Amino acid sequence: MAIEGNRLDPDEVIQQMNELAAALNPEDDYLTIVEADEKMSARAAARKKDLDEMHERLRKLASALDAQRASASRPPGVPTAEEHEEMLNAAEEDSQRASKKHIELGDVLAADQSELIRLKKELRELEAENPAEDFEVDGTALRYYMLKTLGFEPMLNARDNLEKVIIRGESGNMYPAQHQRGESDEAYQARVWDLASQ
Repeated sequence: MAIEGNRLDPDEVIQQMNELAAALNPEDDYLTIVEADEKMSARAAARKKDLDEMHERLRKLASALDAQRASASRPPGVPTAEEHEEMLNAAEEDSQRASKKHIELGDVLAADQSELIRLKKELRELEAENPAEDFEVDGTALRYYMLKTLGFEPMLNARDNLEKVIIRGESGNMYPAQHQRGESDEAYQARVWDLASQ
């Protein structure tokens, strides 16, 4: 930067400020946060639907179990006592499996809701800021953080080029996805999203 005496060159200062402002893209960061918010909301809604369905199934199984117990006390006839016992055991096993799944879905839903609340808070904080005046915002780091939060961890090589992506599926399993030679960007993105939904 040119300095004449104790004065800075105004044109050069303005040029450097313009270059710094151009390097930031607050609109992309904002859209990334909004997109993540929408995806987390959709995922939370899907989890809640699964939880409600499992709760209804558990209620029906409990009713069926009560009915089977009542019928087991009937006089000999149809069905036999052995058949009653088999049906009771099967109903109890189904009830235990449904109860376990109900608890697991509840834990997942609670975690997703907490994450959604945290992301909404971050979104409100970003909306309250003036990105054009905040030159300390690191857009690249923010996008990397959001991708990792959603279950995608980019792995870079020594030249900082994307080598592969480690994907955390909905089941909790981890999958590596590397761009294959001749594979289009659209096909690669579709394969990554497919692994994320497993």
